[in-house]
Amino acid sequence: MVAKKSLTADQYSEFENKYNCARMSTTDRGALMLAAVESLEREMELVCLTGVEDRLQDAVTTTLEALRHAGVKVLPIALSNTLGT
Repeated sequence: MVAKKSLTADQYSEFENKYNCARMSTTDRGALMLAAVESLEREMELVCLTGVEDRLQDAVTTTLEALRHAGVKVLPIALSNTLGT
């Protein structure tokens, strides 16, 4: 999944401060850094989804149908046809 979010200078500054404090922490550094990043991962605009369809995996067809019904454009690309295999 690729998504984007525009931040104001103040929002970025707030994130940067949280993240840098988390990076310098001597306890729970990983959890604090993750919390700082996750604080941005809300209300984002979906740009695109990427993936590989594997017909051997369970529910691939159901998942693709759900994406189509949700208005997501699903473009099948057969690399085997373009690579000559």
